[in-house]
Amino acid sequence: MKKTTMTSGEIAKLCGINKKTLFYYDEIGLLKPAAVASNGYRSYTIAQADRISQIKALQSVGMSLEEIERQLETKDLAHGLQTLREQQQKIERKAEELLRVQSALSLKIGELEQFEKQGADHVFTAWHGAQWLKVDEVSIGDGLITNYLSDGYDFGIMLDGPSSSTTVKKYLQTPKESANFEKPEGLYASIHFIANEKELMDDARNALAILNDSGKTLAGPAFLKDVAGDFISFGNGQAAFLLSIRVENE
Repeated sequence: MKKTTMTSGEIAKLCGINKKTLFYYDEIGLLKPAAVASNGYRSYTIAQADRISQIKALQSVGMSLEEIERQLETKDLAHGLQTLREQQQKIERKAEELLRVQSALSLKIGELEQFEKQGADHVFTAWHGAQWLKVDEVSIGDGLITNYLSDGYDFGIMLDGPSSSTTVKKYLQTPKESANFEKPEGLYASIHFIANEKELMDDARNALAILNDSGKTLAGPAFLKDVAGDFISFGNGQAAFLLSIRVENE
């Protein structure tokens, strides 16, 4: 006689899930056992293995159990198809976000690898591509706060002459349409240095003096940015910074 029911352990093994998952599905009403014996033992039909397969398939494309329950309950093709289209859009947005995260992480790893290679307090040159920036003069008040939460990944400070003790020019990399400054492409003289936030501006001026004394003809403002400060700790409240200024006619 062909077997038509399975124990919870048997169907769990067949479907590659554990019994706790089955019990949870029962608890939330997503998959009720076909029968429950007086001793509490659950039994399932062979057809219910297909229901579990549907649940796992929809989970594999990122749907929540609540969304899955609604999808499996609908008998309207148009509604079910629309739900799948909406899920596709969610996945596309997530994929775009992951690409942005991947790009940002690659950038930060590159910054740290460059710091590891060049070391601190050593002048070197590197080619910089053009960048569109949004530059604003901001008050530093009791201190300058620049980090991922306040500014995102691509921010820095622009030094273009004697700096005020109360304000600085902060820049954010931005699309062209919202920019008010173009950082030109070209060869830039650069130097890494280690500083804490309290002494950052003094150390940046010292680094700028080293660049000015390097024998290179420099032009335009200097660009100061931290080196993956939100991604790695240097200890004692310190972080690595990079100061760069364009080299003219070299």
